Amino acid sequence: MNWIKRIHQSVIVVALVLSPAFSAENMNREPPISSETKKELISILGDALKSKAISRANYERSVAWVNRTPCSKVDRLLKPEFKEQLSSALSKENESKSPRIYSLFSYKGWFIVYTDVGGGDEPYLFFSENPVKGKHSITAWSGAAMIFETDEILKWVKSNSPGIPQSLAECFAWHVTLNRVEPMD
Repeated sequence: MNWIKRIHQSVIVVALVLSPAFSAENMNREPPISSETKKELISILGDALKSKAISRANYERSVAWVNRTPCSKVDRLLKPEFKEQLSSALSKENESKSPRIYSLFSYKGWFIVYTDVGGGDEPYLFFSENPVKGKHSITAWSGAAMIFETDEILKWVKSNSPGIPQSLAECFAWHVTLNRVEPMD
């Protein structure tokens, strides 16, 4: 299970390499996966295939995801004033103190907000309309996802967020499985 250890190491490396450049305040697009990180991810996937943890078909689909940039159309900009408005709106919806807002995905009127609202893992809350206008989340996702689970996460998003734009669903699935670098306040 050396490939599992390598997954954890590569996540740390990605976080260390990208975190100075990635800021929810200053970045309006998801950063692409670097060539070096792509090579490492593909190597890890190869090890998972060799150990029979994944099938050849899963390996090929996962490599295809590694080489994609599905977030190119999704806005990741989180302006300070909108961040404050989101925190206030989520505080009212969840009857809690002001939650921290870590990042935002928005596309065609849909929003995914990464926050610390709730008692467990920090959730990504999905909204089909602007949450600042009092709209409630339609679903939430939290936890960890392996680099070869992008297809499964995409299916979950589409099943639990009816009507979500394909580009936003793909961006989220890619982000949480392959490019999850989040600024933490």
